[in-house]
Amino acid sequence: MLNDMLMEKMGYILSEVPVLLLVVWFAVRLFQFRRRRNKRPLFSETDRQLLFGGAKNSSTGLRTYLKLFVAVLATVAAGSVEMMALAPFGSAILTGALLLTSAAIVHQLLPLDEQEFGRRADNIS
Repeated sequence: MLNDMLMEKMGYILSEVPVLLLVVWFAVRLFQFRRRRNKRPLFSETDRQLLFGGAKNSSTGLRTYLKLFVAVLATVAAGSVEMMALAPFGSAILTGALLLTSAAIVHQLLPLDEQEFGRRADNIS
């Protein structure tokens, strides 16, 4: 009986892995397409600083912890709603939606550098 349950769960995982890989591949290709269409490099200097640069803001004040708490609370609330709505469609779709939603919430509530974020928002509009 235990072996049957293990095989059933393994089959579920094996059936969902290709869908998850397809969702990730599609997201990366969509990102590359948008950058290429806007005649921007696929890997910019800002990306290098974001991925390989050190932390610029080391403040640990009350405001930072409050923002972090709000981001965690919003992510958990949105994740709960998404789990109820998207669970029937499979774990790969759910994982992709959770990843995108969590990234959007964190990006909006916790900008990397508030002064730089304000300058970039001014340049975009």
